[in-house]
Amino acid sequence: MKIACNTVLFRQHPLEKALTAIRGIGYEYVETQSVGPWCPHVDVQRDDPVKYADLVRSYGFKGTTALWMRNGQLISNKDALEWAILTIEWAKAAGIPVVNTGDGFKPENMRDDEAFAVYEERIMKILETCERTKTIIAIEPHGTFSLTGDGLVRLMQVSDSPWLGINYDACNIHRASYVENRDGLTGYVHQSGGEDEVEVLRRVIGRVKHVHAKDLIDNHCTALGEGEVKIAQCLEVLRASTYDGAVSLETEGDEPFEVSRDIAEKSHAFLTEWVG
Repeated sequence: MKIACNTVLFRQHPLEKALTAIRGIGYEYVETQSVGPWCPHVDVQRDDPVKYADLVRSYGFKGTTALWMRNGQLISNKDALEWAILTIEWAKAAGIPVVNTGDGFKPENMRDDEAFAVYEERIMKILETCERTKTIIAIEPHGTFSLTGDGLVRLMQVSDSPWLGINYDACNIHRASYVENRDGLTGYVHQSGGEDEVEVLRRVIGRVKHVHAKDLIDNHCTALGEGEVKIAQCLEVLRASTYDGAVSLETEGDEPFEVSRDIAEKSHAFLTEWVG
């Protein structure tokens, strides 16, 4: 498994400052996002993907593990398909193997079967680009269905394509919520309940293509292993499987720079002990 750190930890700072901090700690891989203004480190409409890849290499990184796409609410966002194709093609040119997205929350007036029909239609079109570019589209627990085990299984059942997978975020499953940026506004989106993050991972391990590692204390991000999320148990499941992708540290990026760097340092030691 590869150990990575998401630049979202330092989303309030320029990309170069984030890369300097992450590489300085010892991470050999990085992950970033194209979800401005939440984390505007990559703009797939304006940035040159080859120059981005060169920049990452210039810091000594072995590569970028994944890229979170803008307008990633596949069910509710009318622009999701267009942005998915644009982001996948940009990621291919930048040498990034995975594009992360989510199903998003379905509109209140939409039935579940209607929502799944929209998702299936869009994901099948997205997969045409994935298959052509050899790039994975990974669904994160980030919406009405993906925050549950049954929902994740159903989202994967639309296709057995190796280019469709899951970006597993145990924290989002644990708290049954996630942070979403839409139309320039950011906030938590909640769903009642919450399932055991280890058991859900066991159910979908065969479709996991990328992993977010995030820990919490009273809904505030902390270093891995210090909070309430069963990070170690999830890593045991990954290690016992054939998973050889990335485990990427993530927070919401709300902390001051020095606090984020401290979280990244402690989490790097934790991941190195478990994975490295």
